[in-house]
Formats: sequence, structure tokens, C-alpha cells
Amino acid sequence: MINNQVLKVRDHPTLYRDPNSKAIFVVDQTSRQNYINQRTLAQKSANSTESLEKEMSNMKQELGELKDMLRILISQSKTDK
Repeated sequence: MINNQVLKVRDHPTLYRDPNSKAIFVVDQTSRQNYINQRTLAQKSANSTESLEKEMSNMKQELGELKDMLRILISQSKTDK
């Protein structure tokens, strides 16, 4: 893969660029695997955060519904007296 037809990427000793396709190649498989692992962890974290936000929103909605029910019960108990 690495030959005279690819160029080193400045400030990245393990990356090379194909001048024709502009594709970047990783020659250090450890760095590549680390990048994939970091990307996977970031995606899991984003999914977890999104899930927690949805759950919090649902809980707020349910709490609002409970408050409305309590208000109705209280107003009915006052009119029954």
C-alpha cells in the first residue's frame, strides 16, 4: 500500500494520503483500533445520554399528570363537603 504514489500526512506519522482519490490510509493498526474503540465508546455514551433524556422527559410528563389528578381529587373533595 505504501509506495511512491502516496504522501505522508503532515503531523500524523501513521497516516498517508492517496493523491488521486484523496483517501487517507492508516498504517498503524493499533492506532486504528484505538480510534475505533474511542468512536464506539463515544457513540454508546451519546446513546445513553439520549436514552436518559427521554426517560427524564417521560418522568416529567407522568409527574405532571399525577399533579393534575391530585388537583382534580382535591377540588372534588372540597365540592363534596
